[in-house]
Amino acid sequence: MISFHRGLVLGILVAVVLAASAASQSQPKFHRLHGGLTHGVFFLDSQRGWTAEDGGVIRYTTNSGVNWTEVTFPQDEDNEAIRVPLQGIFVQTVPDQPSEVRAWAVGDNGVVLTTLPGQNGTQWRDANPASRVADARDAPLPCGQNLSKLYNIYMLSDGLTGWVVGLDGALRKTVNGGLTWFNPFTPATDPFPCDEDPRDAYDIHFFADSTPGAPYTKGIFASEYDKVFTTTDAGATWSEVDLVLSVPGICPSITGQVEFWAIDFDNPLLSMSPGWLVGGIGNNRGYIFRTTGGGVFGSWEQTKCVDFLSPNEQVGICGLSTMYSVVALNSSDPTAVSGGYDAGVFDYRAGTADFNPCATPCVEGNPGNPCGAGAPTWVQLNVDLFPVEPCDSQPPIFGAAKISSTEACLVGSFGRILH
Repeated sequence: MISFHRGLVLGILVAVVLAASAASQSQPKFHRLHGGLTHGVFFLDSQRGWTAEDGGVIRYTTNSGVNWTEVTFPQDEDNEAIRVPLQGIFVQTVPDQPSEVRAWAVGDNGVVLTTLPGQNGTQWRDANPASRVADARDAPLPCGQNLSKLYNIYMLSDGLTGWVVGLDGALRKTVNGGLTWFNPFTPATDPFPCDEDPRDAYDIHFFADSTPGAPYTKGIFASEYDKVFTTTDAGATWSEVDLVLSVPGICPSITGQVEFWAIDFDNPLLSMSPGWLVGGIGNNRGYIFRTTGGGVFGSWEQTKCVDFLSPNEQVGICGLSTMYSVVALNSSDPTAVSGGYDAGVFDYRAGTADFNPCATPCVEGNPGNPCGAGAPTWVQLNVDLFPVEPCDSQPPIFGAAKISSTEACLVGSFGRILH
């Protein structure tokens, strides 16, 4: 409970300072003090990055994360509808204009935000005020309005076509840069009954190399219930890939309960690229999968899992459990970083020996926690990154992004940003 009290005191102090500052302005914006969670992060290159946070806050850096500045919403400063927890963010440059940034962020209540042109990602606006994204139970009656909690967004290079994924079956497409969103499926356009729980979707990715002259025909999204879905026709149809049942597991599976939260690829443009998929079951089990070929069926290998339901692996909550984020770094090694529950940060390193995830770093000559050559494995970094506190009091890591082939940025609770 130590960090909880510290976080509470810090939150009170921040609230007092910001409230005093806001009181001197004509339009106090206390709604921005939503809770201090940073959910998403995206780096465009080694210097320019953006975060997605609670309260509709987006920050940007131009010096590799050393300093962060909050963006402005000159067209929507008093629009309370956009002051929602933001979850995912996507940034790109305009073709042939590397200095021109266009970006999108998504969050609760089906909200999509986007950048103003010519401002290099420093000014934003409400992208879909008349077309909030609904979930799969979107019948006007008797369900009523069911706006989705959006987790992520992926936009194609034209800046017009894109997809969002979210809670209760939200998988929607835009062809006008995010202004309007529609259900792309045929014939599966009927909404779910009000009392059904549609499958949540958490992350989505399309590949640019699929067909000469017609890229982005291949894609993949991660979901709950142990599955990812792949497409080869630009999202017109999707095929299920059941990871837990199709891959020999390190952990015994609880069929239908694994949530896959994030995917990332060594080369995000190539549809046969190796890549990573992470998720888990609450705070009991964490799963990390590796694909050797774009995530199609039969290309997955389970590389890490800790089962806290097993008496042999109850080493404390500070070990690996639900993983919320992953980023592929050097594709030739390969290396990767993943973050999740209890501030768990893990690094995939070649030539290291595995060790107890709650133990101290490896020590030469210590048979209980050895160092030395071995197969690539996941190594916990928390002991080096955070103060020594009770494991179950550490706030989670929600998002990760690649800065360079050897650098990553991770974000999480209490505004935490790790480089």
